[in-house]
Amino acid sequence: MKQSLLFLCALFAIMSCNSGLNQSFMEPLDSKTLKSVLDKDPEFGPFYDDLQELRDMISSSATRQAKYGDISYKRLYKYTNLLTDTTVLSGIYKSVQTDYEKQYEKYDQAIDSAMDYWREYYSTYSLDSLVKVEPKDIRTTYYSYIGGVKDVNIGFLITPLKGRIDQLVFRYCIKPQITSDGKMDYYDSHRCLASSPVTSPKTLYWEADYSDEKSLQRKTMGEVLRDYVFIIEVEEVRLNGENMEQKISAIPKHVLPLVKNPNLCSDDDSHWKSDVIVDCIDPEFVPITKKMKEETMAYYKKADPAIYEMFVDLFGDEMNAMFEDID
Repeated sequence: MKQSLLFLCALFAIMSCNSGLNQSFMEPLDSKTLKSVLDKDPEFGPFYDDLQELRDMISSSATRQAKYGDISYKRLYKYTNLLTDTTVLSGIYKSVQTDYEKQYEKYDQAIDSAMDYWREYYSTYSLDSLVKVEPKDIRTTYYSYIGGVKDVNIGFLITPLKGRIDQLVFRYCIKPQITSDGKMDYYDSHRCLASSPVTSPKTLYWEADYSDEKSLQRKTMGEVLRDYVFIIEVEEVRLNGENMEQKISAIPKHVLPLVKNPNLCSDDDSHWKSDVIVDCIDPEFVPITKKMKEETMAYYKKADPAIYEMFVDLFGDEMNAMFEDID
């Protein structure tokens, strides 16, 4: 009899908890029900705390209250957990990937031809193939009356590789050898313009930025290069009267990073093939990233149409952005 009574109490507690979660999420849970739910599932806490913003957005519109007011805690909690379930996403992605691998087979020869053409084109017109820029010298000037540092000038050796450089724009930043990642830090970089023609290797000087002076002053270039690395990127080149960056801009949008970095053309990740097909072969081809997004959104819509509609209604841009960068 005692065991039967305990079983009935436990069953009543479970039913009470479920009853609370079956009520509209627009109605706050009483403290007893909330505590019971949290004891069984601590992850419910952050979900519950975030609901107030959602309630405010819906309660401000009578139409939204009528459309979404009957959605229960249980349904909404289950749906939000579904959104973060990586096994769902990986399953969708794997299915789409398998389908596209079969489609790529009939395009492989055309993809190879397109990539061969643009690789050769890029090797001909890439800005780095037209001019070489490298740090060469440091010149420090001093105030005659106090001996302090007046300014520091960096000399860069400009070497034309394919003809007369009429104008040149490059950007550089300086990083300690020990922490350098080899990447340009644009927020701490400096732009240099060479407006006089350069027909043969020539060292030109630019005043160092104040933030770099302490690192460079009273040092030789050898000492600077021992401790620091110069990250240099050529941005604009006018060669023999022609602006070469316009040549580069002719390379299709998605192909450019592929010819700049061949490692992106990986057999393990063939998404890049989809971009090449769209840019160079068949503009009507549906990119794999778009297909993955469509399949994913269709899955979530089918899982619970009402909640999906609510999220799209309230967070349209965010919902679209969730899968914008699928790779």
